[in-house]
Amino acid sequence: MIMKKIYTVFLALTLTLIFSSCEKEKPLNELIIGMWEVQSVRIVNYENDIKKTEITYFLEADEMALQFAEGGTGISYENGEVLGMFSWSLSGNILTMGDDMEMNVSIDGNTLTWSYTETEEVENVDYKYEFYYTAFKSE
Repeated sequence: MIMKKIYTVFLALTLTLIFSSCEKEKPLNELIIGMWEVQSVRIVNYENDIKKTEITYFLEADEMALQFAEGGTGISYENGEVLGMFSWSLSGNILTMGDDMEMNVSIDGNTLTWSYTETEEVENVDYKYEFYYTAFKSE
């Protein structure tokens, strides 16, 4: 009889935890809305697929920020001043800014990360630049 009560209580607690932790996550296009202050930019450089340098820049408060608004518009800020406007859209985890700038994006809590790659060839040398940004929600 005691085992049956223990089992019943254990089952009830387990079900309560399972159903209370199944809170539905918001989609990325809702989570991205707001002001994001860029904290760091990491740049990795390759020459002919060989990693040559990796540099991380840590930004000062208000040095760079992005504000994503509903409807696919945004404002970029530099040193607390409006730098310009931009358009944006999301398809899965691909963020498109402007007409053709595509980036991988993710949000974990109040941290937004995005990355993209640029390539060029100069005098038969292939250069690849990987950019990684980290920003925190400031609203």
